[in-house]
Amino acid sequence: MSSKQADDSYYGNIGLNKIRVKIIETSAIIEKKRTKNSTIYFFKTIYSNIPLFIITSKEYEVYKDHQLQLKLSTRQSAFGTYILSIDEIQIATESSANK
Repeated sequence: MSSKQADDSYYGNIGLNKIRVKIIETSAIIEKKRTKNSTIYFFKTIYSNIPLFIITSKEYEVYKDHQLQLKLSTRQSAFGTYILSIDEIQIATESSANK
């Protein structure tokens, strides 16, 4: 999995605090994890090996056999990168998956 920084950034607000939001692109795969009472579907990225980006079973069926590119809104802090939102999901083509 890889990540690249886009030149896209802007300022946004969280509560009364003004923050710099940076748009990044990263590769992802879909994973399924069974728990004691249910099944969880999620995006696995370099930012998270845990079920942070939960999706539905229908979304899992659409994306399960594909390498994906996610466009994420993030913010940096002393503790690392925080993901604010998933802005775009693309199925990677052969040429972009080989980069």
